[in-house]
Amino acid sequence: MMAPVWCTVDTSNLMGAVKILQKFSRQEPSESLHRAVAFVVKDAKDHTPFTEISRIDTELSVQTTPILSTRGKRKGLPLKSGRSNVSVVDGGLATRVVLARLHRYSYYNLLTDQKYALDRASFSPGGGQAGFWEKVEEVAQRMAKSRHSSTHFFQVSWNAVLRALAPYVPSTYRGAVISWAGGRSVDPAIGAVTPAVANSPRAVCVIENRLGMDMTHPTISTLRNYAAHRVLDPVLQQSVNRQFGKAMEQIATRRLLDRRPELAVYGVRVA
Repeated sequence: MMAPVWCTVDTSNLMGAVKILQKFSRQEPSESLHRAVAFVVKDAKDHTPFTEISRIDTELSVQTTPILSTRGKRKGLPLKSGRSNVSVVDGGLATRVVLARLHRYSYYNLLTDQKYALDRASFSPGGGQAGFWEKVEEVAQRMAKSRHSSTHFFQVSWNAVLRALAPYVPSTYRGAVISWAGGRSVDPAIGAVTPAVANSPRAVCVIENRLGMDMTHPTISTLRNYAAHRVLDPVLQQSVNRQFGKAMEQIATRRLLDRRPELAVYGVRVA
């Protein structure tokens, strides 16, 4: 089993700017740091890419048709819920995946730790060959709809981090951070925060997006962990860089650019 992947994000410039701004704030260093981290995570969530449903349909060889309303002002228009009908193309990937799930030692089942394996004996009792293929189509449709509901899989993983961070940000920002976490349910174990200690001479806050760290299904988790790092590592670094730019704008607005020597100590270069 492969070990989880870890990444290093360069926060030196941002932290240098935060230290400058904190000296002109009434907040404790730990509060200023938690606030800055919250804005970084929120920015990362906003810039995390998601998968288009049309791409999922193309890959699975399915066709999606929106369900139209039959009443009221929306008659003839797609339902607000976004519900749709899914039809499966015979022989497409969705069909082949269902067939692979029926064979216990198929490559698909081994790759997914048997999590999605189907019991052939109870799969389609009765109905003969026609009943079997009808069941295959039904399961394939359900699988495609499940994929449709997980298009923002990587993006919503940040929700758990924001919720874990919310208790530590200044009270005036707490409601905003909770709202940034959104209403989508997500396993709280995905997000972990080691907060900075108040009244400490050196404030350090550690956040963890633990997507793919649950080893209940180790093969799936390892692949998910690698995929998460491939997608989220650059997003997080870019978010840190953007927040540094915004902090520098605040420094400029407050006419603090004459503090070039102090900024240079923190690794911040001002043109």
